[in-house]
Amino acid sequence: MDTDQLAKALQALAADSSSGQAWEDLYRLLWPMLIAMHFRALNGNRTRAEEAADEVMYRILKHAKFDADHADAAGFLSYVNSVSRSALIDLYRREDRASALPEDPQQAEELAASDGSLEAQQVTRDLVEKVADRLGDDERQLAARLMEGYSAEDLAKALNITTAAAYKRIARLKQKIQEVRRELEAKPGF
Repeated sequence: MDTDQLAKALQALAADSSSGQAWEDLYRLLWPMLIAMHFRALNGNRTRAEEAADEVMYRILKHAKFDADHADAAGFLSYVNSVSRSALIDLYRREDRASALPEDPQQAEELAASDGSLEAQQVTRDLVEKVADRLGDDERQLAARLMEGYSAEDLAKALNITTAAAYKRIARLKQKIQEVRRELEAKPGF
């Protein structure tokens, strides 16, 4: 994605959020990325990927703040990723499926690879969904950014906090995820 063009579209929306051309530019830039992201997450189902991408665009249209303070392309892409994850979670829940927001993607992949059975994959999805359900919105966004590869320094900049505060938030998030996971795994029948 061309971040310079995205920044220009965001600046145009900050100047006039009713600009049809700016919205068309934003749509043209985001749509291929959203389709690809959702196509992978939805196991190659193009129709569902388009529905999810439509939902993301609707949420951006309805909730995004376009002003001079929010015209940063990298920050906006992070926001779009968070909105995409939320839309996917909502889609899975509507379809009574497990969430696609793993607390540790590598662990989930290793478990699925070691025992490729659908039952093992479902247990992993159930655990991930239950952990995600116990996280607050801020914690989910923090987890999403960490899974995107944000460093503590990147988080500090994105959240406008000190690096030390970012490290503390990361540590608290990891501790909470581990506590919830241990609690869930200790329950009979899980």
